Amino acid sequence: MKRFLSRLALCGVPFLLLLSAVVLYYRFGVFPTATGDLGRLGGIRFDRTYGDSIAAPRLTGNAVVEFSPQTDLDSTGPVCMTIGDSFSQQRIRGYQNFMAHRLGEPVVNLHSMWSSPMQAAVCLLNTGFFDTWKPRTLILETAGRHLPDQLLEIDFDLQREVDKMISLTPEEDPEDRRRLTFTSTIKMSFNWLQLRFKRSPVRTLPLETELFGVHPRQLHFYYRDHNALTCTDQQVADMQRALEELHRRFRERGIELIFMVAVDKYDLYQDYIAGPHPAKDVLERMEQGCDTALFFSTKRVLQPLVQAGVRDVFRADDSHWSQTGADTVAAELVRMIRATAEKESRP
Repeated sequence: MKRFLSRLALCGVPFLLLLSAVVLYYRFGVFPTATGDLGRLGGIRFDRTYGDSIAAPRLTGNAVVEFSPQTDLDSTGPVCMTIGDSFSQQRIRGYQNFMAHRLGEPVVNLHSMWSSPMQAAVCLLNTGFFDTWKPRTLILETAGRHLPDQLLEIDFDLQREVDKMISLTPEEDPEDRRRLTFTSTIKMSFNWLQLRFKRSPVRTLPLETELFGVHPRQLHFYYRDHNALTCTDQQVADMQRALEELHRRFRERGIELIFMVAVDKYDLYQDYIAGPHPAKDVLERMEQGCDTALFFSTKRVLQPLVQAGVRDVFRADDSHWSQTGADTVAAELVRMIRATAEKESRP
């Protein structure tokens, strides 16, 4: 037994020393400069001051209500509900909070547990969720890289229980998840170590001009931004029909739908990449082949900022837009909501 324990110690001690070395290196060598989701995914060194500064909330107070069955809503229903992917989970720094401050009342967010917010929204509609919790406007958001697949794969007859569609427990702030605990330090250390043995999910391309506050002439983006670079005429026609059906079904329930596409970082900055690179034109083809009243491409309002030389429309260290981008998107959404309300109020 003693011999077995001695051999176990001889094998275990080197492993523990190696584990400790990896964790300590990540904690004090990588984490302090690996800000944003791209910094953490790719182990890319950024300026911590930049990361802290760009993440600092611009607005005082979070007016986004994370939905739960105990959510206290006005009997007339909220002005606006949102359901989407990670672009819709930025809380105090997100477009919904900027919207709420402009509207003067809270925006309710439904945290989708499905990879397709569109399918989740349709299931909620089919199960009668929106008969009980009825907004005047529903903003359905998805990222551009997921658009063709998710839109073309909607099952309009599918039904699922509500707790299978959305989280019924309010989620914590994404920024809070980035605070290191003992467990998260070990987990993130191993994730970082795994990336050393395979190709990083973060791609980097040179830019012709300075567009970010750190690494100003480099575009860091998530590799899946290269998904769905284009689409066929048939796909555009099929997406048009799917969008029409989405709007029809929600309109029948008295809900105004805004279908919003969050432009991919690569897509937004592709015109400023130095050297050859694949073009991405899904949103342009949709705008040419679909009724633009059926969807809101955020590229339409964010691209003029980039063209004007505004830095950090997206964060340099992250795959999501900054608060500058969020506020710009929010302003257009509020304009759309008010324009619809004004049109409906006319005799």
